[in-house]
Amino acid sequence: MRYGTAFAAIALLCVVATTTATVTARAKPASLAFEATSGRILQADDAFAPRYPASLTKLMTTYLVLQAIRDGRLTWSQKLTISRAAAGQSPVKLGLRAGRTITVRAALDAIILRSANDAAVVLAEAVSGDEHAFALKMTATARKLAMRATRFVNATGLPDRDQVTTAYDMAILTRALLRDFSGHLGLFSRTSARHGKRRFGTVNGWLTSYRGADGFKTGFTCGAGYNLVASATREKRRIVAVVLGAASRGARAARARKMVDAAFAAPKVPRRDLGKVAAGRPPLAGVAPPHILSPTKCAHSARRTKPVLEAGPFPGWGLVLGSYTSRSRAVSEIATRKATLGKLAAKGRPAVVARARGGVTHYRALLVALDAEASLASCRQLRAAGVYCRRLDSKRLNNARATWR
Repeated sequence: MRYGTAFAAIALLCVVATTTATVTARAKPASLAFEATSGRILQADDAFAPRYPASLTKLMTTYLVLQAIRDGRLTWSQKLTISRAAAGQSPVKLGLRAGRTITVRAALDAIILRSANDAAVVLAEAVSGDEHAFALKMTATARKLAMRATRFVNATGLPDRDQVTTAYDMAILTRALLRDFSGHLGLFSRTSARHGKRRFGTVNGWLTSYRGADGFKTGFTCGAGYNLVASATREKRRIVAVVLGAASRGARAARARKMVDAAFAAPKVPRRDLGKVAAGRPPLAGVAPPHILSPTKCAHSARRTKPVLEAGPFPGWGLVLGSYTSRSRAVSEIATRKATLGKLAAKGRPAVVARARGGVTHYRALLVALDAEASLASCRQLRAAGVYCRRLDSKRLNNARATWR
């Protein structure tokens, strides 16, 4: 459903999702793109259909923490004691240990860059005493922001059938962050941070795969599928895309890219804005979101994925796609770029080359096993989008002394 009919069928859209918890991979992603400054909606597709937020939940966690800092209830350098409840959270987490401390700033960095569940609970307890009280505050704040179809029950986004949202509501929340905490938006554009002696990188591949990208947040659970809020600015115009329920990491990135590309190319014609649509919306319908991927399908997909090559010789021509401070980040970037290239790089194989310099290990992200024509066309497409790419023939690719290493 495109923009022209989306708002005329709000009530219907609120009940289109399946009520079963079985695999519904047929459920299409819900999405919305808007212009940040004006709030004008540029594109909407099933934007009011219920979905699970996964780690996009942490956008509200961040909003409430920034609110507490603004009001003087927390400070950036304040040390927070890690509880057993926080340390015992399921992955993804930073590996915080009960009884130790972490600063508010480091905890915020951890939930935004690494989507760390343990850090999210530490912050929730600092604001409200315990995670349950914090979740009530999250939902109450959602209502104040006109997020009428969202309910929060935890600060992390870990699976819970009662924790639901919509692409529209996530757009409302993102715009609230842009509006109310404009001085802290650098939190969402950082690619690495530090906690103590440990440095960690972002899991958000959007930041380095799209020209002008400057935030925001990713999320994933089997039930939610792959979620993304993506922001980019060109010529002082910021566009935000929300994608909920994609079937893969590459699919969510490709959908966001398509929406943002179209938004930058489109003339600035009048559109309905987020606030006006909110005023006429019905309350939460109470319908369960579709379950995008079953745990079985998630595991099956992981088993079918070709292993990442880490020892040569590497076959064919190769593309150097960047250097990163963690292997997982390098692998994530390769997947994002390959998905962007589509059929052009369908035969490409991911490869990672680790090199330690000055006591720090860097991981080169590569896409190998391409032929000469495909590698040339792929690099041209990436460069045209403002993305780093270096093309190597087989000899340079496998030269252990080559400068690219």
